[in-house]
Amino acid sequence: MENLAVFAPLAITVVLARADSGTTAAACAIYFFARLVHYPVATLGVPVVRTVAFAIGSVAQIVLAIAILAAM
Repeated sequence: MENLAVFAPLAITVVLARADSGTTAAACAIYFFARLVHYPVATLGVPVVRTVAFAIGSVAQIVLAIAILAAM
């Protein structure tokens, strides 16, 4: 869960900055499900699916960061 150290502060900042919206809620849900897929796929060693799941989670984090910056 190496991305959790990035995701948690982003999610908390979205709420504190009052930047929460349907888009940020969707980004959080997408992040959750991407990480849910990533864990067993990484454990089983499936390289392409693992990379795609990781990338989707990273894009969700970028959406949260953009929402924070747009709220400032």
